[in-house]
Amino acid sequence: MLARTLSAVFAVWLTVAAAPRSFAQIWEAAADYSSVANPNGAWSYGWTPLAGGPLTLFTNYGPFCGGVSGWRLTGPGVFNLPLVGKNHSASTLCCTTVRMPPGRIIMHPGISGQKAILRWTAPASGSYYVSAAVGGLDFSFPTNSDFALRLNGVDLLATPVSTFDGPSDCATATAYSTPHVYAALLTLVAGDVVDAVVGYGTNLAFNGDSTLVDLSIVAAGVTAVLGTSCNDPSALNANTPVLGQPLTMALSGAPPAVSGVVFMSVPGAVPLVLAPGCLVYLDLPTIYPLLDVFTDAAGNWSYVFPLPLNPTLSGFRAVFQGLLAPTPTPAGYVVTNGLDITL
Repeated sequence: MLARTLSAVFAVWLTVAAAPRSFAQIWEAAADYSSVANPNGAWSYGWTPLAGGPLTLFTNYGPFCGGVSGWRLTGPGVFNLPLVGKNHSASTLCCTTVRMPPGRIIMHPGISGQKAILRWTAPASGSYYVSAAVGGLDFSFPTNSDFALRLNGVDLLATPVSTFDGPSDCATATAYSTPHVYAALLTLVAGDVVDAVVGYGTNLAFNGDSTLVDLSIVAAGVTAVLGTSCNDPSALNANTPVLGQPLTMALSGAPPAVSGVVFMSVPGAVPLVLAPGCLVYLDLPTIYPLLDVFTDAAGNWSYVFPLPLNPTLSGFRAVFQGLLAPTPTPAGYVVTNGLDITL
């Protein structure tokens, strides 16, 4: 019996898999935030008028309140809002009734209803897992802003932010909730833009509208199916891999209550003809028995890999294929289709 821990599975994957791609695959608004460059790689910081219009990039970076600084308007006005800022410190910073958690993005609309915009531009065509989480930061007013997550100007999420979602005591402020969330796998083309937009809400007033915004984008990998199973109509499948999200490998339509193994190897092997119509897609010199398979009464089996959100895993690639034996089929065994998976 194969009795491997998840860490051992990944150790093998990294040993067997092909070399990673050379470009970044994870974008996190807070971790990537720049106080010196705008635009900053795929990120840009700007604003639009209340009535909408093209994005205007901020050219001024400076203090906001309570030690928090950010990209904002220049010239006269209360704090020169709107703002796309960050608490760069390791502790909660407080300004009057606003509680700003460490290492997080703070956005605020303008005095005349200008919308604060945090924009990400897709660097290449492909599938991307986009997730956002939003909460209010003013415990007194409380926060009464509005938030939208938009793809090329079309709302993916639009919600009022009308509560305070953190502790009012600055001295012990540690826990913040983000009750407004969005997460989805999107197919994008190069140049598509995802905007996090903060406006001044239904009360049409900018006071107390500091808003916590978490936004991350992860380039998805690829799962390619190789051939079909032989001696049986079973199918080995896996969802699109996304770092930080579960990857589920599943077998369906196999004989019930049989055992077997899912093997793993480097990609690129010339398929080996095991029998007429039965191909092996694994590279035999690097083959490795990775997972035990025990089908249930319906002939199904699955295994979940909780992929770490680790950029060093990006681009690792391997081929998987299963063997079931003995089976109540004429050949006495089943070789599944292959899967070519790139993280």
